[in-house]
Amino acid sequence: MGRVFRARDVASGDEVALKVLLSNWAKDPELVARFRREARVLAQVESPYVTRFVAANEDEGFHYLVMELASGQTAEALLKERRRLDVDLAVGVLCDVSRAVGEMHALGLVHRDIKPA
Repeated sequence: MGRVFRARDVASGDEVALKVLLSNWAKDPELVARFRREARVLAQVESPYVTRFVAANEDEGFHYLVMELASGQTAEALLKERRRLDVDLAVGVLCDVSRAVGEMHALGLVHRDIKPA
């Protein structure tokens, strides 16, 4: 539904994650409503496991969300580097992901795109 880019906040200079609603989907009122709902839900989340919501807006049909840019190494990069994870690290990562998904689920948001990147 959306695509995420690394961007820079011109006001603060901070690097952020910019999620945009793809233009072909922005024509569908139901998908626009779902994107806006995602923004409202994310604005309520305060969790060490979920990136912080910064802002959401729409400009001439261009819908976007601004979120804190996650820091650290991706799971994909970690797996390429180590080839295999020790049990304690793997369990720790899975527990953190489960906590994040659980917190989002409690707010009525379903994550449809969990991936190691």
